[in-house]
Amino acid sequence: MRGFWVDERVDGGAWNLKNPLYNLAYKYYKTKESDYIRNADAIISLTEAGKKEIITWTSYKTAPIQVIPCSADFDLFALITPEQRTKSRNLLKINQDALVLSYLGSVGVWYMLDEMLMLFARIKENYKDAVFLFITPEPANVILAAAHKFNLKDTDFIIRSATRKEVPLYTSASNINVFFIKQSYSKIASSPTKLGEILAMGLPVICNSKVGDVEEIINYTNSGYVIDTFDKENYDKIVDLIPSLLQNIPQMIRDKSFSYYDLNKAIEKYASIYEYLV
Repeated sequence: MRGFWVDERVDGGAWNLKNPLYNLAYKYYKTKESDYIRNADAIISLTEAGKKEIITWTSYKTAPIQVIPCSADFDLFALITPEQRTKSRNLLKINQDALVLSYLGSVGVWYMLDEMLMLFARIKENYKDAVFLFITPEPANVILAAAHKFNLKDTDFIIRSATRKEVPLYTSASNINVFFIKQSYSKIASSPTKLGEILAMGLPVICNSKVGDVEEIINYTNSGYVIDTFDKENYDKIVDLIPSLLQNIPQMIRDKSFSYYDLNKAIEKYASIYEYLV
């Protein structure tokens, strides 16, 4: 089960239940979801939080539930070295001494762009040379138009699209990764692929709670800071914590996250389920 797909349509705004057509579609697919859960011989959940929720459903019987998160290729997303960071910054024409935040992925309905930019604007008050690196397929004007609302300049940003193989190279330029995801019921079953990739590279992370197992993973790996609300108090606290985040040991972040995000371990879990079903 790759997530709570039906509820994602509603929480993400794609299906307005006030519309009779979408209301009918929601009820139909929720019924189908219940049928699938009721008749399943085995279930895969991306998160422990999702598993706990599924167990409470009346449609759930006794099928084993295996938790397999969106995993990371630790060979491709290798530990960032000082040499790699220097190379990446030279490529992107970023000052070697600048504080660089990075964001990886699309900027869609689920990602809280304004809140991330508000945080960056607060960080810029203390770190004048800070740069926000967006590695995204989104047009630059989408991000910059939003940034202007917070009196941020175009020169505060580096915005690049990247192939999968280029992602680690560009990400290496950053000191800290940031992502804020809309909090909703359906997101308890969500496993952001980017998190495993970022931790594999040894980067500390600033993110938010109530998204799958994200908070538990960050706490276990001691790899960053998780906020509950998007307000000045939390943004001020993040600014105060930046020096300690920069002192995190990249190898420790990578090593601790390996047990959770290793791609080969995920493959083994899938294989064990197939063997069980056969």
